[in-house]
Amino acid sequence: MKESDLIKLEALKKKRSISKGQLTRFQTFLNNLDINKLDFVELETRLVNAVTLLEEFNVIQLDIEKLDVETEQTIHDNERDKFEQNYYATISRAKHFLMNKPVEKFWELEQINNAKTLSPEEAACEMHFINHFNRNDEGRFIVSIPFKQSPQLLGTSKEQAQRRFYNLEPDLLSRGLEPKHVSSSDLWWNGPEWLSQPEVTWPKPKFNLFNDDNCPQEISTEIKRPTVRIFVATHGLDVIHKYSSFVKLQRVVAYCLRFKVNCQTPKQSRLTGPLSPRELSSVILGLIYLVQHEAFPGKISSLKRYDSVDKKSKILALNPFLDSGEVIRVGGRLKHSNYEFCKKHPAILPANNHLSTLLAEYEHKRLLHADPQTTLASLRENYWIISGRNLVKRVTRRCLRCLRFNPTDV
Repeated sequence: MKESDLIKLEALKKKRSISKGQLTRFQTFLNNLDINKLDFVELETRLVNAVTLLEEFNVIQLDIEKLDVETEQTIHDNERDKFEQNYYATISRAKHFLMNKPVEKFWELEQINNAKTLSPEEAACEMHFINHFNRNDEGRFIVSIPFKQSPQLLGTSKEQAQRRFYNLEPDLLSRGLEPKHVSSSDLWWNGPEWLSQPEVTWPKPKFNLFNDDNCPQEISTEIKRPTVRIFVATHGLDVIHKYSSFVKLQRVVAYCLRFKVNCQTPKQSRLTGPLSPRELSSVILGLIYLVQHEAFPGKISSLKRYDSVDKKSKILALNPFLDSGEVIRVGGRLKHSNYEFCKKHPAILPANNHLSTLLAEYEHKRLLHADPQTTLASLRENYWIISGRNLVKRVTRRCLRCLRFNPTDV
């Protein structure tokens, strides 16, 4: 054998002895382990180290076998197999401690009783369903309803109608009672005769609706009720599309609302003169309310019911909420600032809406045809238009005066 091979063999044997000693210490630790005082973190760490050492031991052993040396200079195959089997069993035992024991303890601690506690009414409904359901030829479940009454128990409908007719106070007027007879009517002032008697003598119904014993006949077929859908068409947005100027739209709607208020108030209290700032601001909120209820009906319903919008909604990042006037506004950390309410929580408006375009044009002209960035910053003092930057840029590009004074080179 070459001298270099002998040197390499001695180095491999030294590495193998180190790995063997560390594995032996792990086996000693496992033999002295107390199950009642088991530290799973330490055991897991030692197990990972032992697996790594065993893999290194196998690599070293393969390197030794690659050297063509005499039999007395290598570990015998039987000895190596016995060593590996011993430590594989040790590691399996450690894994058993690590996996089975904590799982058993966790199941004992986290055991939950899944039995649902039912109220007496719920239990009665469950029992009725179990005892009275069946399936028809189409495979549909049919549950008998326990409210079908026997015709013999219902009595004559004419007698019941007459009895109710003469006992109900509003029927005195519906039958044409004259005012002079009201003062002498005992039924009007005192009610039915049995009402002035002790409660134990009051008339009782012949049957109980919720008693199965009094319901011999039950509905055996499914009753299909027609579904009626009602669509309400609102035409409040038509007025917005009639005008191309926000100021004119605002003043027209304000005068219409003033006319409505004056029709409902006495003559001496009616509003006259020029429009007040309060009237103009209320018009803006009313227009925003109409636009939002047309553009975000599902989001408004979700905010009313759950105080939040769907996770896939485009306005989720704005943390929207409904104010007292049911207007969707932007939420967030600015609520802790000292700004005005409209600046802290601007109203949300859709981009593809005529009102948003009118507001952008109005702000652009009010700021003396400012650039898109300035116009957008001024708009966001009170309104948050979705994709507002694109809308403002489009309005600025369409402005004839800006185009006249800033011509493009051809």
